[in-house]
Amino acid sequence: MPTPQVSVIIPVFNQWAFTAQSLRSLKEHTPQSIEVFVIDNASTDQTVTDLDILGKELWKDSFKSVHLPENQGFAHASNLGARLAQADILFFLNNDTLLTPNWLPPLLQAMDTDASLGAVGPLLLFPSNRVQHLGLTFLPGPEVKHLYDSFPLAHPLVTKGRQPKAMTAAALCLSKRVFWSANGFFEGYQNGCEDIDLCLTLGQHGHRFRCVPESTVFHFTSKTEGRFKNDVPNSALLVSRHAPRLMPDMHLHAHADGYEICLNEWLLPIFCLTPERNTALMREAEVENPQKWFDLLEEEPLWDHGYDLLANWLESRQSFQDALTFRTLAAHFHPGRTNLLKLLKTAQNAKAQKIVLPTLADLDRTSKISSGAPQEALARVQWAELSGEPFWKKLYTDWLAASRNSTFKP
Repeated sequence: MPTPQVSVIIPVFNQWAFTAQSLRSLKEHTPQSIEVFVIDNASTDQTVTDLDILGKELWKDSFKSVHLPENQGFAHASNLGARLAQADILFFLNNDTLLTPNWLPPLLQAMDTDASLGAVGPLLLFPSNRVQHLGLTFLPGPEVKHLYDSFPLAHPLVTKGRQPKAMTAAALCLSKRVFWSANGFFEGYQNGCEDIDLCLTLGQHGHRFRCVPESTVFHFTSKTEGRFKNDVPNSALLVSRHAPRLMPDMHLHAHADGYEICLNEWLLPIFCLTPERNTALMREAEVENPQKWFDLLEEEPLWDHGYDLLANWLESRQSFQDALTFRTLAAHFHPGRTNLLKLLKTAQNAKAQKIVLPTLADLDRTSKISSGAPQEALARVQWAELSGEPFWKKLYTDWLAASRNSTFKP
């Protein structure tokens, strides 16, 4: 049997329905020569009985599975798959994904044309066709978030060439040589931060990363059981291994893309419009025209007032379910007490209990965080000064001044 062009490695733990549809989409949209490894982390559902049957049906001898006797985590399963792989190119894939036509060639082409790339990944989309991942950006804390997640697919920033410091391993393509030059995924993590650690390690060696938007994959996100329960120890381990490389770069993306960074009540940095851009949009929206407001939001998804205009208009016509879409986006892009309260009211009117209960929990949690924000802001000012971060020092200092002058209520 000829050596496959790419080895696809899929670690799984239960969630058989997602695994099955992901495998079928992979087969349907991958005419290239590949081999598929599914590493089963001691599943207890249909994965045990149905995985090998479906895999052999789709790929015959090019499919291989390993059923581990106990769940040893994402990193161990992924590294095991990489050790078994025959191809020179590895593609790590989550099982809660759907592949689309022509997903693989743009990734391979990007790697072929730029030898400095350590890894590339497709543009990941939510099922709603909005952006889920086109790279990671770093915030103070340190924290990490997906860059411009929930932006419309057609937005120009989605296809703008950029080089993030890290990318998700939900769909990540790199050479076997590069992968093992970093000793693979570090196995000290417990289902979280493995991909960030890998990218930061490779970045030390001069490798860069790129999201390739010509390749798209749908991602249902975080379906693995207990996905976030180890966030605190995982973050601590990441800091211990990579503290100097975790400095924030969110403001650099913002300035390069024509945005500003604002702080909400609990000091969360968020992307915001410049005053000039906001004024221009408000001028265009003066006449009541819901279609125009919608078009402007597609053009500028950070326009907070636009969500208010559309949601209020829909609610005046008792279309609470439709209004909920815009309230949800507003609370996502500009999280804060005001938008959360508006979301809660609309969700209650729409009888959307699946949104009501989490929003109530968010309001309670963020209220507690906000009460300690002034003290935290002082600590952040000191951090920024010691770290040589003048942008963040000014941002936290201005937040404190606004708080003390009562022009901003934390």
